[in-house]
Amino acid sequence: MRPSREQVAARGEDFAARALEARGWEVLHRNLEIGRGEVDILAKDRSCLVFVEVKARLNTDFGSPVEAVTRGKQRQLVRLAAQYLAAHQLHDQDCRFDVAEVELDANGELVRFELLENAFQADGMSFF
Repeated sequence: MRPSREQVAARGEDFAARALEARGWEVLHRNLEIGRGEVDILAKDRSCLVFVEVKARLNTDFGSPVEAVTRGKQRQLVRLAAQYLAAHQLHDQDCRFDVAEVELDANGELVRFELLENAFQADGMSFF
């Protein structure tokens, strides 16, 4: 039976979190709700705070997973990051935005994982 969209997303986040931990990262939060939005994974890569957007797909018929991280989604993630940093008084904290691409087969098994570090920059974006 083909997994549902929610199952694909959850499975993708599971794979991504394990892959980040295997790289030595510390996963601080998963599905972190901030205001009216959510960060899929908030992790620490050495001293850098990383906001990770996970995009999981069963196939690439409609484009690669990273293509789903539109300019609007990027603005939303930057806004959420700014809110998180302000709420935790992390004004001088180094941070970046990564995208984790997860491709699964019809059984929900991992086919491909790719991490795009510094997938986009916050420069010039409006935070609020």
